[in-house]
Amino acid sequence: MKRPIVVASYGAEVSKRANRLLVSVNGRNKPVPLGVIELLILFPGVSITSSAIRFLSHHNRPVIFVNGFGKVVSVSLPEHFGSSTVNLRAAQYRLFPEEAFANALIRELLLKKCNQLKEVIPDISEKITEVEEKIPVADTLNTLLGLDGTLGKLMYGYYSQKDLGEFSFKSREYYPPPDPVNAVLSLAFSYFYNLITANVIGSGFDPYMGFFHRRRGTHASLASDVIEIVRPKIANFVFELFETKIFKKEDFEQTIRGITLREDKLKFLLLLLTEFQRKKKVLNTANSFIKKLKEKLV
Repeated sequence: MKRPIVVASYGAEVSKRANRLLVSVNGRNKPVPLGVIELLILFPGVSITSSAIRFLSHHNRPVIFVNGFGKVVSVSLPEHFGSSTVNLRAAQYRLFPEEAFANALIRELLLKKCNQLKEVIPDISEKITEVEEKIPVADTLNTLLGLDGTLGKLMYGYYSQKDLGEFSFKSREYYPPPDPVNAVLSLAFSYFYNLITANVIGSGFDPYMGFFHRRRGTHASLASDVIEIVRPKIANFVFELFETKIFKKEDFEQTIRGITLREDKLKFLLLLLTEFQRKKKVLNTANSFIKKLKEKLV
């Protein structure tokens, strides 16, 4: 099954060998068959040969370059990639504004989010089930937004009771983050939002046209929609970091954008998030939703 391939190891080289890619890291070579590649995402410090780019382009696979925080900085699209996505985007522009179609997608998304919440916080399963039972009959955007808000309150309410040592968490705030826990939550969500944006682009969607979150500025609304499915797992990982006392108060600083991590600890967090994704395959659930969404439209 095709999937996004992420190469994040600093110093890695991606080259072409016969009818496959070869990822070389510290003298170790890992072949990657073309058949499993949906798109290729490369982090800073990873190089790719021109023959590998041509090979991927010939087989209609995009190459997406991201910065250290996963934000898309450049995209190498196959020659005919745009023409192959015309029908998909036309359907996206036509169907996403339709209330019935959009609400059906939102219900599906929220049900998946409920499953994720019950998996990571079994202690509140009964309360999640109460919300879950209301989702299939919710028929307006405002009602669905309200149910999503209730899920958020249940999740963060649970975490607000956790013993985080020298840190505390009362509620989710992010414009700007007023405390270290909210700061790391925002950074973690941004990391995965950026990677989901890369996959949305690579799959041929317009990332700025969502069905749940409304378009605003340069925000990729569709990526914001999809991340809701995996938000519980990401939040749970962040709170586990604080429970295990990974961070100290001196790791954070006050800036005009609120509380944030110092540069050296920010790099450390990126390593932790990359390893978390590698081990837990957080994006698999999001990528599966994107793939099924594409099948609904074309």
